[in-house]
Amino acid sequence: MPIVESSQILIRLACPQDRKEIIQLEKLAIKNLCQDIYNQKKIDNLTKQINHLRFNDEVVFVAEKDNNILGFASLLSYRQTVRTLYVQHSLIHQEIGTKLLNAIEVEAIKRKIQILKVTSSLTERSFYNSQGYQEVAVCHLGKMDILIPCIAMQKRLRASSQSYWRIHFLLRVIIAMIPNTLFILLVL
Repeated sequence: MPIVESSQILIRLACPQDRKEIIQLEKLAIKNLCQDIYNQKKIDNLTKQINHLRFNDEVVFVAEKDNNILGFASLLSYRQTVRTLYVQHSLIHQEIGTKLLNAIEVEAIKRKIQILKVTSSLTERSFYNSQGYQEVAVCHLGKMDILIPCIAMQKRLRASSQSYWRIHFLLRVIIAMIPNTLFILLVL
């Protein structure tokens, strides 16, 4: 079942059969996006460990057109973190990343996550800033004994807190009405 369909690009939940194509896309994206900022040794170390399993502890969405995966994003809900977001290099400025991130944020709101975190590469920092993420700290991602500079970012998901307060308010109204309702029923 599609989550978002726009200009023939479908955003949907990934399935295990997508795993191989997702891994290939992630390796390619890292090589393309990081070549201007990171040296080859750091890029190689980033891509070495990508073959690990997905889907066990994360929710993955894919952007698809004509049965080809154009990009993907994943959410680690227990850590309240966007784990990955990659789009084919030739399609970067076509709003696919924004649509994938939106799907992740909607899922996070469903899971009652109020603050969504991401560790951004230096390359992706401006993308996340444009999506409302605030920089929290400079950090380093440790891969194979190499420290890779990154930016820790986060975004407050307003719909989540608004929904909480609406539900909280409605519950208080209902609870406040119970004594009056009981009194009316007793009088009748």
